[in-house]
Amino acid sequence: MKYIDNLIQIDTNTWIVLREIRQHPKAIIHKITDTTGADRYMVMKWESDPAQRRMTGIYNGLTEAEKTVPWPSTRPTTQSNRGIGPGGYQ
Repeated sequence: MKYIDNLIQIDTNTWIVLREIRQHPKAIIHKITDTTGADRYMVMKWESDPAQRRMTGIYNGLTEAEKTVPWPSTRPTTQSNRGIGPGGYQ
């Protein structure tokens, strides 16, 4: 396993993305190969039950994929900004 900033590499092609709570992952990134043979990085919203995980995007690089996983907002919660954000994240 390898730890880099907010990523923990758990196998050759899989990373866990951490954000505000280090004991609870925010997303998982899988390195996959597309039909042309190019590497791609698929981001999935983390759920402890794998059947509940949802893909939020596919990206050309690991850094690009990691940057799409949101950090907590520093804005105060108001009636207008409650709910689900981009990519299905809360």
